[in-house]
Amino acid sequence: MSNENKDSEEKETTENPEKEEESSDQNKEENEKGKGKEKPKKKGSRKPLIILGIVLVLAAIAGTIYYSHARNYESTDDAFVDGDVVQVGPKVAGNVIAVHFGDNAHVTKGELLLELDPQPFIVAVEKAKAQLAQAEAQSVQQGAQTEVAGINFDRTNGLYTKDTRAVSKEQVDSTKATLDAAKGASDAAKASIQAAQASVHDAELQLSYTKVYAIADGRIARKQVEPGNYAQPGQTLCSLVLPEIWITANFKETQLTKMLRGQPVRIKVDAFPKRDLKGHVESFQPGTGARFSLLPAENATGNYVKVVQRVPVKIRFDESEQDLQRLAPGQSVTPTVDITVKPDQQQQPPHANQ
Repeated sequence: MSNENKDSEEKETTENPEKEEESSDQNKEENEKGKGKEKPKKKGSRKPLIILGIVLVLAAIAGTIYYSHARNYESTDDAFVDGDVVQVGPKVAGNVIAVHFGDNAHVTKGELLLELDPQPFIVAVEKAKAQLAQAEAQSVQQGAQTEVAGINFDRTNGLYTKDTRAVSKEQVDSTKATLDAAKGASDAAKASIQAAQASVHDAELQLSYTKVYAIADGRIARKQVEPGNYAQPGQTLCSLVLPEIWITANFKETQLTKMLRGQPVRIKVDAFPKRDLKGHVESFQPGTGARFSLLPAENATGNYVKVVQRVPVKIRFDESEQDLQRLAPGQSVTPTVDITVKPDQQQQPPHANQ
């Protein structure tokens, strides 16, 4: 048994060096693999720098584009659709008996909108006509009296001319005074007729005011009347929005340096962001918005703080009325003016040559 143990120990000692060599070879291979894996990490550390460089290049390109756009265009979001709005109301007082339109209805020029109770005005017309008839009768009466006074004066004056003893001078003067008074009364009667005729015309005119008509084509807004309401003269019962619209853009005064009448404008409407409308600069208000405000600034009192002022600029649409049907006064828009365009010298505003 002892001999066998010795032989086995000797075999193990002879095999162990081979195993140790194999393990050392494996360690070397792992170290080499580890070194090979570390090299790509050094390459990966440059990626942030590359990304940063790309971002800087893109930012430079974007900045260049923005600068070139800002240099050639002027834009503002302080702009709104504008248009003429007519306040509709009666010229006489009365009860409303009929309303012939609804909310936001489209009306045409001359269309009947509402009616007031005409009975009081019909009575006024009849009264004025009666006064006219009375004045005409008085005029006829005064005419007859004038004719009689003229006959008496002619007879008396004729007798006095033939024979001064037939009638006295006093009688001639008396008939002459009567004739003059009759003529004056006749002229007054004729003037009364004219006044009565004017009263009839005025009463008929007041009667015509009981019917309110549309003065132009447009759409009804802010309907504030119903049958049975009592309307006062000048009271706004509704508003009539006319179809012609434009844009009032309040540009900063520093944006007007190169802006001229006639320059093209690209218009974005907030309500329809996918639509681009075209227009052109039509005119400039001769003063800032603050100058025409209800309470203008008093710069000569207190401490003065300089504020950039805004000037309203009128921009006219180049589109047809059909393309602008859904636009209404008050809607927000963003106009962009191409200030690189140089219109004709005749179209330039006063500040262009200064």
